[in-house]
Amino acid sequence: MEVNMEKNIKNKKNEVKFLFKIKICLVLLFVMFLSMNTSYISFAKEKETEFCYLSDIPYIAEQSSVGWREISLDQTPDNTALSVKVEGANYTFEKGIFAHATSTVVYDLTDYAEYDYFTAYLGLNTTATRGDGVTFDVFTSSDGTNWESKLEDGPMDKQPGQNATFVKIDIRNAKYLKLCADDKASNA
Repeated sequence: MEVNMEKNIKNKKNEVKFLFKIKICLVLLFVMFLSMNTSYISFAKEKETEFCYLSDIPYIAEQSSVGWREISLDQTPDNTALSVKVEGANYTFEKGIFAHATSTVVYDLTDYAEYDYFTAYLGLNTTATRGDGVTFDVFTSSDGTNWESKLEDGPMDKQPGQNATFVKIDIRNAKYLKLCADDKASNA
């Protein structure tokens, strides 16, 4: 009987060691999973920070127009910096598009399918001090013919001196992007 008891005690010790080893293996697997999951999350975050400026790619000149002067990239037609009001303060941007209203600027996004969103501040350059303001709208299209307005609340009116509005437009299913600015009758 004593021998059976010793065997039972020995078996229990072996079971405990076995269960301990299993727990260690499970913990290691969990840590490995977390490591893999963390690196995946980091990769996704890195992917989200990849971007391309519209002013660095050509717009479709035949489908684009401007109300006065020319479409300017990364500066005004007078070679001054682009500046809009954001949260009550004037901010200068190194990259952007300046087009005097009424204007339309169209982009072919076919070669940029890896991008998910178009983001921008829509607003009047801080040099605009008079006029009736501008109505902005952003459209996407899958065929370049049928356009869908993408601003959440519809076309956006802006007056001189008002804050620009940040927009984030889903372009995952779009092949074309159209930016429009209407002068609302007078921009002088």
